[in-house]
Amino acid sequence: MRELTGPPHRRNVRELDTLEAFLAAHGGGLRDVAVQGVDLTKADVDWDSVDVGSTLFLGCRFPSDEVQVKLQSRGALVFPRLAERPYNPYRKSLYTPTELTERCDWAGAWNGRDRHIHEWYVKVGRHLPDIAEALAQANPRLRHRRCPRRPDR
Repeated sequence: MRELTGPPHRRNVRELDTLEAFLAAHGGGLRDVAVQGVDLTKADVDWDSVDVGSTLFLGCRFPSDEVQVKLQSRGALVFPRLAERPYNPYRKSLYTPTELTERCDWAGAWNGRDRHIHEWYVKVGRHLPDIAEALAQANPRLRHRRCPRRPDR
């Protein structure tokens, strides 16, 4: 879970261990906080009393659809878990070189993660992906930065 403080162009990000500890330290509120990929199904939280105005829930699991709908009706923005991809669109950091080169099985093929991600990128339309893929590729910390093309391509 991450806490965003300050104006959008100068927000600080702070990693947090548990939702319950964060709520206790911040008066029971999640206003202006981004919660990334957290399983909230077993969180010991009275969701009706949590301030969720402008809270982003990115790829989280909720105790029920009813809880998710209530949070959205009170100002939370929920980006659901997306269909299986060879990468995590809600990851808190870039993949390391070691993670990119490690071999893994995805869609029945045993290749390096980087190759799986590149093949997925080509498959979904490169620079013109459909809207779901565009949202999955979006990263608020990187504004339209592209890697330079390798000379051999």
